[in-house]
Amino acid sequence: MPPFKCSINTDDNDDDRMLKKLQALNKPNPPPKTKSSHKKRMEDKNQLKISPIGIPFEVIFDHVVKYLDIGTAHKKLRLVSRQWNDIILGNDEDYSVEFEIDIDFSRQQFLSKKFYSTAERGFFKNVTKLTMKALPQGMKKTENRTLIPGKTIVTRGYKENVGGSVLKFFPNLKVLNLNENEIPEEKFNWLLDLKSNQLEELYLEGNDFKLKTCEHISSCENLQSLTVLNLSHNQLTDAGCKLLSQSVCLQNLKNLNISSTDSSLDGLMYISNATFSCNLTILRANNNNLSDAFHQRITNGEFKFKSLQTFSIRNCEISQETQTQIAKDKKLISTTLDRILL
Repeated sequence: MPPFKCSINTDDNDDDRMLKKLQALNKPNPPPKTKSSHKKRMEDKNQLKISPIGIPFEVIFDHVVKYLDIGTAHKKLRLVSRQWNDIILGNDEDYSVEFEIDIDFSRQQFLSKKFYSTAERGFFKNVTKLTMKALPQGMKKTENRTLIPGKTIVTRGYKENVGGSVLKFFPNLKVLNLNENEIPEEKFNWLLDLKSNQLEELYLEGNDFKLKTCEHISSCENLQSLTVLNLSHNQLTDAGCKLLSQSVCLQNLKNLNISSTDSSLDGLMYISNATFSCNLTILRANNNNLSDAFHQRITNGEFKFKSLQTFSIRNCEISQETQTQIAKDKKLISTTLDRILL
């Protein structure tokens, strides 16, 4: 069964329409048909079981569907109405459904608080993929002195040092996408709030992460299943690459993106000597300052990649002549290298 995808929006004009739809969904079902016809219907739906009771209205409307696209809600949620509480709360071990949530905070400043509260109450336990976009600035105050959390729901929770990251309420998370949120550097290791030890893909492109975040990542034991890490367009520098290379928690990493991170040839060498470098199959280091000295390092046999298949170093201030030489000697980077993008 494909993952159940939730697109969360904040258009309050749709509330009345959603309310009517959900009330219609919550009406009592007609009397059940005979056992034989019921059995045939179940076979036609590939054994998908549907309960004679409707979706719990207060749960769906107040905590989830209020922020869903109603077309998706009407079409998809009916299929899981029999076990909605068990599925969304993660209590049904025999029914495997993966949930994906893609939430855009740009249209309502209070959504981050509502989202945090919903997650805290346990309604996203079965979510395996989480994408958060346009997180607002956090810790603002209204005239009523109400705290409005924003980016801090990821790094701190509601208040400074109180509550913890919203990520701790996603125990089955496999993919986390926080791209282009401009989340600032945080001295507290918010990645330790990750309760999922199944995280396989982590996308942090386009934030304001620096050395401290590299330190957080390299020391986080919950990232031992990580295979994809995107840190592009952050200010890592060579020092950040060095911290990543010293990690003993990234041994399963296969795909790393450090493009546009103010790194140089030294940073790339740190990655080459990392404990996880033998497993890397894809490495992107575009828009960094490698210079023509990169080819000399290749011919000296200083690279230690064993499984690398794709290596991208576009726009790295390497002359055309040197690029030609690098393309000819690409097997000196890794004997398995098939593509080098210059």
